[in-house]
Amino acid sequence: GSLCADTVYDRQGSTVVANVCRSEIRGPCEKKIIATLRNAGFAVLSEGWLETGSVAARIENLPMGVFTFSGDVSDIRQGFTPTWKLADGRFVNAGLIVRDGGRRSTAHVALALENSGTIDIRSGLFAPLGSVSTSGAITIAAGAELSYGAADTPIPYSPVTPGDTDYAFELGLRAIVQGDGLLRISAGFLKTIDKARVGNLVLDGGILEGSGTLTVPGSLLWQDGTLGSSSSTTGPLEIA
Repeated sequence: GSLCADTVYDRQGSTVVANVCRSEIRGPCEKKIIATLRNAGFAVLSEGWLETGSVAARIENLPMGVFTFSGDVSDIRQGFTPTWKLADGRFVNAGLIVRDGGRRSTAHVALALENSGTIDIRSGLFAPLGSVSTSGAITIAAGAELSYGAADTPIPYSPVTPGDTDYAFELGLRAIVQGDGLLRISAGFLKTIDKARVGNLVLDGGILEGSGTLTVPGSLLWQDGTLGSSSSTTGPLEIA
């Protein structure tokens, strides 16, 4: 893989800051993060995977940063193993995450994901494997999908039981999921904290809970799963 010349290391050698230039991460060789990677420019994961190997591993996409998952294989995970394992660390997005890959390809993120910026899924699938907390905007284009807990992305906690909050997709204050594409929940929790809006929702499994109101102005396909939990109060689901 490669980082452009406009890259700065702190005195401890623990933090990499990619500034206004374009940084491309690609190739089949091992690329491991055991500290903090901060992006303030244009970072592209275009081929292969980026490995996290420490609980301190952290990716921060700053407010001016653009982090793109491109190509058919562009994953963040813990090692190359036959089965997926939830990696240590966090991906904190305050800028823009772009998913732009093949129509049937999937970008996996085996980290806890915190989003206060924007996630733009333009094509292909975007599949977070850890907990997700969003108070920002998620846009899913027609034909694209944000997939959570699907069969091809094994979850770390199975079967999911009420009260197991380690695997949850949390729609926080001012959260919005928009566009003609799909948010698909197959396992875990879909939680609402306040008024949340999801353009098109497919429930293949999991549990919908939380005190907030979830409004679905487009299509809602409920194939499996549970509306409400005995362990908490669940707000209304509105189909507008």
